[in-house]
Amino acid sequence: MKKLWIVGKQEYILQRMAQRGNSIKNPDEVLNKMLQALNENSPPDWRFSKRSPWFILRNVTNDITFVCFQRRKRESTDIVKDIQACIPKGGVAKEILAQNWDNPNRKGIANRPNVFIGTPDDHNIFETSSVIVRQHEKIHPEDKVFEYFKVFALCEDKMTNDYTYIKWNKSNGDLKFVERPPRDYHGEDFWKLEEC
Repeated sequence: MKKLWIVGKQEYILQRMAQRGNSIKNPDEVLNKMLQALNENSPPDWRFSKRSPWFILRNVTNDITFVCFQRRKRESTDIVKDIQACIPKGGVAKEILAQNWDNPNRKGIANRPNVFIGTPDDHNIFETSSVIVRQHEKIHPEDKVFEYFKVFALCEDKMTNDYTYIKWNKSNGDLKFVERPPRDYHGEDFWKLEEC
């Protein structure tokens, strides 16, 4: 197993986890288990965001959110993922916010997780893998609070066909696993089609 998930500022991250986590008694242990699960279940060349090196990781079990940075190893296809900050649940990643300064939905982009880690106690999708990744969003233009993520289990060498949906509260970061979104929620590109 390649160790491609790292923590550059470990003491800083552990302090923030203790402050922001859902009553975490041993942040060292939680972080080590997280890193092990992420290293075991992430393909070496997997990118967690298309347009930016920054992405957000959410620990579902402990309600902790991390800001991560990815870069490709020199002369390799392996991508190193560095956990760089721990922010409050629903908090905004200032690095992502800065990259999207001209986007009217920049706050929504800067607090939307790309990857989730959890256990089967959180949801049965975590029986397939302790890591799930967001692949699609479903929104409704009149709903300013909720959107839905289609998430797939991620294994060491690929994304599986196992999926579920997450109902995401954009304002406070709360999430709930649901079977499917309401029928009138669609991908963002659907709402950009010209009406006739």
